[in-house]
Amino acid sequence: AGADDFISKPFNKTELMARVRSLLRLKFLHDELENKMEQLDEARKELQQLAITDGLTGLFNYRYFRSQLDHELERARRHNLELSLIMIDIDFFKSYNDTNGHPAGDVVLKIIADAVRENIRKIDIPCRYGGEEFILILPVTGKTAAVVVAEKIRDLIEKMPFKNQEKQPNGKLTISIGVATFPEDGATSNELVENVDANLYKAKQSGRNKVVAGS
Repeated sequence: AGADDFISKPFNKTELMARVRSLLRLKFLHDELENKMEQLDEARKELQQLAITDGLTGLFNYRYFRSQLDHELERARRHNLELSLIMIDIDFFKSYNDTNGHPAGDVVLKIIADAVRENIRKIDIPCRYGGEEFILILPVTGKTAAVVVAEKIRDLIEKMPFKNQEKQPNGKLTISIGVATFPEDGATSNELVENVDANLYKAKQSGRNKVVAGS
């Protein structure tokens, strides 16, 4: 019937009180255990989040990017879907750091990370690739749509009022962007990353502050 204990009549009052105290003690310990388990579960979730998050920008880190790219590519192959990568690099970022100091450079990284995060879909995966580079995984996205997203982000950053940006070599703080799409630009994760990186390099070599998506 769901009872935890019972005493047959006639019962002894002292025994009854002892049984009640014992059950209350067990209830208290059970509640404490449940509370500790909840705290441990929260701590585990926080540790898992920290393991996949870049500490400075709050975006996903490189390790998470590689694992999710493999996952999304497998899904794209299975369902015959497109998938695009957008790689972003801050133009003359070393110059900005040298002129304004690394703390100011960190502020720029955070601002750009926030701008990227706020201007993509919930299904898109924004990551810090390393240094001043960011990379986005855009599931179910062809090249034309990816270029639209890339241009939107490029234009947004170009118009943002960064501190002391007038001291930059081109007079303002800008970004260069490469775009690559599965399957036309690569069948594997490595091929796709190589091509998006190559397109980013072309954007930087051809004058910066532009989007290059290849053929």
